[in-house]
Amino acid sequence: SVQAGFSPEGSAEQLVLKTIETAQHNIRLMGYSFTSPEVVRALISAKRRGVDM
Repeated sequence: SVQAGFSPEGSAEQLVLKTIETAQHNIRLMGYSFTSPEVVRALISAKRRGVDM
């Protein structure tokens, strides 16, 4: 399925976090930079539970 999130009201970050938190096998992320500590924590948590990055 496809979902859209928009940054000004914060729905994009929530969508990214939900996607990371529910990943079971792998995560492919490409971005110039990001500054969200919550996204960093979610990525670390996913790696620790065995998700390939």
